[in-house]
Amino acid sequence: MTPTERLLALADLLEADPATWPRPAGDDRPPAFDLADWRQTTDCGTACCAAGLAGLYPPFQALGFALADDPRPVGGIRHSYPAYRAADGDLSHNWAALSLFFGLGTYGPRGPGRPAVRRAFAFDSYPAADHTNPRAVAARLRRLAAGDPVDDWDSWKTTPQPEESR
Repeated sequence: MTPTERLLALADLLEADPATWPRPAGDDRPPAFDLADWRQTTDCGTACCAAGLAGLYPPFQALGFALADDPRPVGGIRHSYPAYRAADGDLSHNWAALSLFFGLGTYGPRGPGRPAVRRAFAFDSYPAADHTNPRAVAARLRRLAAGDPVDDWDSWKTTPQPEESR
């Protein structure tokens, strides 16, 4: 699966019925969508963002992308973060894992992948109303897959929604 196919597969997953989303081990409830955290698990269930959902998705896990548990739960909440082990054995975490797995370039202070991965996955690049809207993220992933340039931030400030979600 190419990086572009991965972006499109995640967009498809985000647009699917949440009842079909992959579930965390030991939880029979689908995760709630929330851009505020990679994944957090409480007694009430699991909430995750697009990256967290990608880390639960078996086809991506088979390619080396998964969620790693932070060993330090805070206030009874267990957090996780993305991790990617590439075919050559290199391991990356967090934003770098997303950037490499989805073919968005090198992530770092001046890395070419930084704007693309932040436009797609960072909660602070979305209007507050979209923080719990998986279709908003899917629309941006499709733009990245189509090769839309990320340099023009004004064109990314709002995310056009598919007709059925309006």
